[in-house]
Amino acid sequence: MILLAIAILLSFIVALVVMQMVRIGGPAYGLVLVLTQLVYILLFFIVARITTKFVVFLLDRKYADTLCVMQSISVVVELSQDDILIHPGRRQSMINRINHLSRCIRFLPLRFNNTDKLGQLWLSDYFSKVDMYVRERERWAIVPVGTTLHDLRTDFYQLAKIFSVSRYGDLPLAPLAPKPQSPSRSRAQRISTAILRFLGIMTPALILGLLLLDPSRMATLGLTVQR
Repeated sequence: MILLAIAILLSFIVALVVMQMVRIGGPAYGLVLVLTQLVYILLFFIVARITTKFVVFLLDRKYADTLCVMQSISVVVELSQDDILIHPGRRQSMINRINHLSRCIRFLPLRFNNTDKLGQLWLSDYFSKVDMYVRERERWAIVPVGTTLHDLRTDFYQLAKIFSVSRYGDLPLAPLAPKPQSPSRSRAQRISTAILRFLGIMTPALILGLLLLDPSRMATLGLTVQR
């Protein structure tokens, strides 16, 4: 949402710049042209990032079950290498796949959306426990011991078999660990933080907008304006 707000704000700034460019003469014309191009580039990257995240979210949600099969099999293939826990690059590749598998597991309740709220809560809790089980194996891969490779091969082979036939009731579960308590902020602190962020974004934009809407102010800064 923050990126979308920034994109809309930049669009407004670009519109103001374009409207005033033809009225600004002298050396300031080139500067405004460069700034306009920079704003366009920044706007493009923001919109592209928002679009990419949205598309990835939709694909992961729609094909979560298929992606769980693919990622679990990929992890099994990675674990077939005897030096997987020794070679840093290969171990990181496997950890990335486990992380993606965990993400897909969290999307499974959305893939099979239940209109019953209690049922949906139960599904979320169930697959959260499966996610915790996978995350625990990820930690094993990061700090392995002598039997880690054998244990990972056994566990992920079992997971791959279960995902391949969609027999989710056989998935191993881990107890949900209590979430660490982060220091809570008061409502006044949250509001003040939001206001400061808003002012940090809007203040430069408002200053630039006022300068563009009233060329006389730009003249006081030494910029020549042609009528």
